[in-house]
Amino acid sequence: MSDTASASWHALQRDWTRSLRGEGKSPSTLRIYTTAVQQLADLLAATGELPEPTQVRQRDVETFMAHLADTRSPGTASVTYRALQQWFGWLVREGEITDSPMARMRPPKVPEVPVPVLSTNQLRALLKACDARDFVARRDAAIIRLLVDTGARRGEIAGLKLSDVDLEQDVIYVVGKGSRPRVVPFGHQTGLALGRWLRMRSTDKWASRTDHLWLAEKTVGRCWRMASSRCSSAGARRWASPGCTRTSSATRPRTAGGPTAAATPSLCA
Repeated sequence: MSDTASASWHALQRDWTRSLRGEGKSPSTLRIYTTAVQQLADLLAATGELPEPTQVRQRDVETFMAHLADTRSPGTASVTYRALQQWFGWLVREGEITDSPMARMRPPKVPEVPVPVLSTNQLRALLKACDARDFVARRDAAIIRLLVDTGARRGEIAGLKLSDVDLEQDVIYVVGKGSRPRVVPFGHQTGLALGRWLRMRSTDKWASRTDHLWLAEKTVGRCWRMASSRCSSAGARRWASPGCTRTSSATRPRTAGGPTAAATPSLCA
């Protein structure tokens, strides 16, 4: 591997990352983008002499994408492809290259895979799995009801802070993709679950040390594992996914100005 080429990749990746942070990209987006570029560089280095970043050709990227198609899912290949488009687009804007080597490439096709939708009975089983009065059950019930009731993304729910919950107006304030804030309403039962959790939360020794709503379950990964565990406890491992609850919420009837599950009073209204 050429030390000069390696140094060039490092310097450009460093400055690109700085540019992405300046644009307000999320940590998740930064990780996806920078990983894609590093994987491209690693493959090029493994198959021969690592070229300068400005000397990467279309066939180099095609070889990398073919490798991804053989070793990764179509969705991963598509995300990586679009990350590399951003990388080469930045190089063009910086004047490092004249044209992107991907200018004439086509993105990989991603087949549509339907996400399972929870039935009313399955939702009831999921809620019953955390029907208890202990600390963990109160927290899990509030998280799951918010996921089911609002259709918010798991990252949006995981990142909630105390100030994001308004129990007077029955809404939460979330920040979605692209750092876009929005107000999301929830139903009566979800409000009760949140109130119970907040009362329980106030008794915990960590309550005054953080403004994160969920204390221990304040990360996307932990929320996902919690939901998966609760689904398994309800005897429904095959639909153990927060994404599944979001799709289920999106398919439920809406009422004007109200939460998605308002048409099912026994669950959330």
